[in-house]
Amino acid sequence: MQNLTLDVLKSSEIEGEILDREQVRLSIARRLELDIGTLASVDCHVEGIVDRMLDATQNHQHGRNAGRCAL
Repeated sequence: MQNLTLDVLKSSEIEGEILDREQVRLSIARRLELDIGTLASVDCHVEGIVDRMLDATQNHQHGRNAGRCAL
């Protein structure tokens, strides 16, 4: 999870966007269904970025299509 968190943070940084590390970590934990002991809410923008990163890393073998690009 630490590597995914860093990947999201660094990729966003390259794009000129600085994300909150804890928000990213919470979003990734929620997506991976990991219990990290908190029910804190996460900004919807961070959720969207994490969704795209996880889709790219987990579904890269499927290639791009209109449905995946519209995430």
